[in-house]
Amino acid sequence: MREDFRYLISGGDRGNKRGRLEWLRIMIEIQKLLISKNDDEIMDMLGMRDSTYYRYKSKIYKQDKKLWDKVASESLGHMGVTSTKRFGILY
Repeated sequence: MREDFRYLISGGDRGNKRGRLEWLRIMIEIQKLLISKNDDEIMDMLGMRDSTYYRYKSKIYKQDKKLWDKVASESLGHMGVTSTKRFGILY
């Protein structure tokens, strides 16, 4: 019995959970398909349940929003520095 417990702790039995690489592969595949397919087509192609698909899609949108916020913030920062330099030169 003790050996069974060690097996579970070591991650030997994860039930039906996906590994990290499999999860990333699916996320990338969904991102690619979102451009040209609708939700039902993507779920059918990947053989996913609704709840799983929409959970993945939500994570994709959250990651995209973080990236967009970072890009927008850096862009505004750059514009501020450029404006300050121009203003300093003009006056």
